Amino acid sequence: MSSANKRVSKSSWDSDFCFHISDFRSGDSLIVLVSRRDRVKGRVESVDERQKLILYRTMENKLQSADLNDIVYLDDYKGNWLD
Repeated sequence: MSSANKRVSKSSWDSDFCFHISDFRSGDSLIVLVSRRDRVKGRVESVDERQKLILYRTMENKLQSADLNDIVYLDDYKGNWLD
């Protein structure tokens, strides 16, 4: 792994202030920017590494997809994240 892609920690960005597709795992907690003002909490369901898309479930139990650049927060599984 090059130093440019070195991950600081799960809840932090890499040295270029970007997430990498390999940072995402099923069950992770995230926040997605869905419009300029609206953010949605979700839980990662799956990751499409080829298209760099994150499939996540919202608080309303809807299955949505997000582009890697729309993710504003990522952390390990949190039990009550969607409550």
